Amino acid sequence: MSAVLRHWHPALIATLVYLLLCMLKSGPIKLVTGSSWHAWYDQSQYLRSTLALAQGDLSPASHWYPLLYPLLAVPFVPLLPGNPFLPLDLICVAMLVYALIRVAAHLGIGMRAALIILLLSIAWPPELWQAWVQPWTSTLSAALIWWLMARTGDLIVAQSPARPRDAAGFAFVAAMIPLARPADMVVPTTLCLSVAIILARRGMLGWRQITAALAAAAAPILGYAALHLAIYGAVPSDYTRLSMEIGTHFADLGWKMSILFVDPAPWFPQGTGLLTRIPWIVLGLAGSFFVLLRRADDSRRHSYAACLLLATASYIMVFAAYIDLLPTGLWRFNGLHYFKWLLPLLGLMAWLLIRDARAAPRYAIAVIAGTFLLTGLRLVAVPAGPDEPARRIDVIAPPNADWGTIYFARSATTDPAGPMRNVFEYRQVLDHGHIRLLALSRDFGPGIRWYPDGIAGLHWPQGGPGPTPPFTSPAPVAPVARWRTRLAWELPCWIGTCRAQHL
Repeated sequence: MSAVLRHWHPALIATLVYLLLCMLKSGPIKLVTGSSWHAWYDQSQYLRSTLALAQGDLSPASHWYPLLYPLLAVPFVPLLPGNPFLPLDLICVAMLVYALIRVAAHLGIGMRAALIILLLSIAWPPELWQAWVQPWTSTLSAALIWWLMARTGDLIVAQSPARPRDAAGFAFVAAMIPLARPADMVVPTTLCLSVAIILARRGMLGWRQITAALAAAAAPILGYAALHLAIYGAVPSDYTRLSMEIGTHFADLGWKMSILFVDPAPWFPQGTGLLTRIPWIVLGLAGSFFVLLRRADDSRRHSYAACLLLATASYIMVFAAYIDLLPTGLWRFNGLHYFKWLLPLLGLMAWLLIRDARAAPRYAIAVIAGTFLLTGLRLVAVPAGPDEPARRIDVIAPPNADWGTIYFARSATTDPAGPMRNVFEYRQVLDHGHIRLLALSRDFGPGIRWYPDGIAGLHWPQGGPGPTPPFTSPAPVAPVARWRTRLAWELPCWIGTCRAQHL
């Protein structure tokens, strides 16, 4: 027992520090009662589901989000009925810290450096710390992802063949991740495929390992399926239907990467690119290229790093393609929490670049220069002709509603290609007396018209935008300006050349 505690000692100390910082951020009373976030939609839905499960309430109306996070908080309801997620989050943080130390060791980074990197990567900027203090399903998902990455290292970096129980532990954690956050499935999928290919090439993957892995993965999946059937029956939940209705759009991935990471200003009047607000990400990006290009003496360690970075890149592309992830929501609605798990990994990559640059100066110079050039690319807005497709249109229609009502309104547009709904196919934002409409699923065609109060007969899924109060302008409304995209290179925003719009 003492050996186990000694092994977990750094993680437990880091978790205690996390708890103290939470108390400083929220105050002891609000931290225990959860009163600081009870009015927030996401968190209130988590709490509602947890309390319902604790009382045996399996009615669909009591459960909105995926069930694993609320379910795991049920044992803590008698202890902290106002915030049963606090003990669960503390366990998740301890797991994450322990796993991060193991991942760092597999990458050749010492424990002390790993803990410093973790602290810096979750504390800057302050909005990022808020993503860890409040209950989010991504806290559980982050712990599971890091635990899976640690087990990936156990299988890839280890010299001995994988035992069936090692494969089972890996698969069990992999199966848990989509039960916490279905969209995060891309990470375990990528890591599972990578591990299977690498072990198969080494002749270390046999039927015993495969059978153990499948059996271990089936256990949580079947248990979750039974709970889902008891609540919703053999149909998707309303949350799943809504997420599928919003969907992803990979054709415009370049534009989404530009507005999320570089500079949203030509398109969204509010919001800041991630690289502008968190400029050290650039060093992590350069470090990632450095690690991939510089083949160290240990080929197993290089393969392991490549697996982690492949999973990270896949995750970023999937989430960037998600239609509802926009610069406004990134900061105003704490959408930043989607990325909180991968920032410590980028911190580790940055450390490897700093530590090993003198040993491979040509690679270091090349990746720094390449990253500088890459992060200067962005898609800017230029006027579009009346017959050209447009990514953005501006309409003059002063509404009798606030920013949030306009942002979520059941407005619509129509053009020769058909109607488009706010939130699902395009997004509208207030901008100093006029409204910007941003196309998300396809460009606006010629003859586009905006219907502020919506179009009769359009389908709006459960949980979608609420009713729209009457606007002061009659419908339909023609645009006063049309804008299309153009690829350009300018000095990167992260060196301070772009405005930083804090929400």
